Amino acid sequence: MQKSLYSLILFDDVVEAVDRMAYERNMNRSQLINEILARQVGLLTPDQRVKKIINKIIEMVNKEENLQVKVQSDSGNLQFGTFLRYKYKPSIKYAFDFYTKDHERYAMLKVVSRTKSPELCAHLRNFFNILANIDRNRFNELHSKEVITCIPDDSNNRFSREFFSGISIEGIRDEEIAEYLTRYLIMLDESLKYYFSHIDNLQNAAKRIDAIYLKHMSNIRLYRL
Repeated sequence: MQKSLYSLILFDDVVEAVDRMAYERNMNRSQLINEILARQVGLLTPDQRVKKIINKIIEMVNKEENLQVKVQSDSGNLQFGTFLRYKYKPSIKYAFDFYTKDHERYAMLKVVSRTKSPELCAHLRNFFNILANIDRNRFNELHSKEVITCIPDDSNNRFSREFFSGISIEGIRDEEIAEYLTRYLIMLDESLKYYFSHIDNLQNAAKRIDAIYLKHMSNIRLYRL
């Protein structure tokens, strides 16, 4: 959806009521008016689609015992928490950020750890290098497209994966997008926990993580070729 600037003549009392409601919902006046009008004419704005996708992800993730919803916001942020079975059980945060750029929607999954342990940081970096390599190869094999991942060395953000970059998703149902993102999240969580539960014997880690990736991701054909 593309946005343009329009002028409206409204009653002052209506604008005051709109501003109050917008403030309560952490929105600005234009966002709220746009949402109300879209709902009235039977359309979904990009923000409304994001909310729908977020709610569907939460519904599916709630069926998993190992992940817990930590933060949900109308601005397009969704966070889950878990912990690793490693020494002092360090916590891990998974965060989805949804945003719009050049009239296209994107999603970014970030994995965050607050650990300062050099040993744990090294293991996390090793795991995410394994996963990123598998992801690049398998995603291209399954969808004939490239993926964008990032593994910074000097940040709590240990891993990030961008979805839908440069790919049109207008013909894809919101339920399909939510299922794809949920499966990726569950795949990542299962792979990470497998790695740390076998940290004393990582000889076959890459092969096993590849099998976990295929188990969750191989049957999804999100991108129409």
